[in-house]
Amino acid sequence: MSSSPPVSIIVDDGDVDYFTFPSGSVSPSLGNLPFSIFYGSTAQRTDPATNGTSATFVTISFNGTKVMLYGNRTSLDSAFDVHIDGAEPIVYEVSTAQGYGAFFETLPLADGAHNVTLANVIDTTVDFAVVSVNATTSLAAARPVIVDDADASVAYTGDNWTSMQSMRGGNAYEILDAQASTSALPYQQTTHLTTSPGDFFNFTFAGSALAVYGMKDFTILGSLELRFTLDGVPEDTGHAVAAGDAQFLAGLTQPNFLWYEAPADLAPGVHALGVEVLACESLPFVVDYITFLPSDPSVSSDVPSTPAGSSSKKGSIAGGVVGGIVFLALVALLFDCMRRRKRQTRTRFVYPFQHGMRPRRSAIRLDSISFPANTDLDAKLRSV
Repeated sequence: MSSSPPVSIIVDDGDVDYFTFPSGSVSPSLGNLPFSIFYGSTAQRTDPATNGTSATFVTISFNGTKVMLYGNRTSLDSAFDVHIDGAEPIVYEVSTAQGYGAFFETLPLADGAHNVTLANVIDTTVDFAVVSVNATTSLAAARPVIVDDADASVAYTGDNWTSMQSMRGGNAYEILDAQASTSALPYQQTTHLTTSPGDFFNFTFAGSALAVYGMKDFTILGSLELRFTLDGVPEDTGHAVAAGDAQFLAGLTQPNFLWYEAPADLAPGVHALGVEVLACESLPFVVDYITFLPSDPSVSSDVPSTPAGSSSKKGSIAGGVVGGIVFLALVALLFDCMRRRKRQTRTRFVYPFQHGMRPRRSAIRLDSISFPANTDLDAKLRSV
């Protein structure tokens, strides 16, 4: 068995290969919570007729070593019955009580097929499951891998990222109001938040699909511009909250908000994603988790071990280098043109006179020069 760490896959509540909700156990209404706050905009809520009875609410079947359930609980009754692989029921005490977040988690199980049934469940909504699989588990059935924002494979750059640890009664996100039953905890109770242009993160994955999820706070008026660069191809997105928005009027903070989704025709293989904040006016960029669909049935070969450099930042650096080279080339060309022009306009000197031709003087006849008379010299010459 491989020593690789476990990998988590996310399974939506509507996946019938994993979830079974008996007839009559699910309510058609989610109460006062909008569908938009749930992963995939779907969820399954206990029917009031089954509240307080021993009726089965849901059975989840999976291959792996552990399962967690995420959803919303409005009941103050924090206990329900759990059957694992047909064994006698045990009473499970929910530690997170009311609100949205993880409300159930098994202890580590032997790697293999398991069935977990929840019964006597009151006022609970199931959103999705997270199943732990190890490196020997086949992903031939291909479900998305979920990566927390705090995972080491997500590399953040910038001085203004804030790592948030959320908890009930503390800095949990309020979905609709300050009531515990309508507050939300993010995946793994962590998020990364920034409001600073220039902050970015990058992530490398092997797969054919990818999505970035987070929290969007509709209670804050403002705007946000992001750039998602996948394999060197940028895509800019804009987000805003205006005073007339229905979510703003409802005071909604939305978990599981889809910030970005890769193109549907993305080919299987290794890909690099860079995400950069271009502009921000009050509205924060909150990252919760990333999902990607593995392109290989072996988990161990699909989990990226080291993050790649930011595509957007690399593009900026490459652009700066190319721009610098072009600028220097233009300067050199301009200098050469000026030098040539100057050389063409100045006086051309004839070798070897490096400082120009000397001015021509008038010719002087030696026989026209008169010397002063010298009597003694003249007498001596005559006597010779």
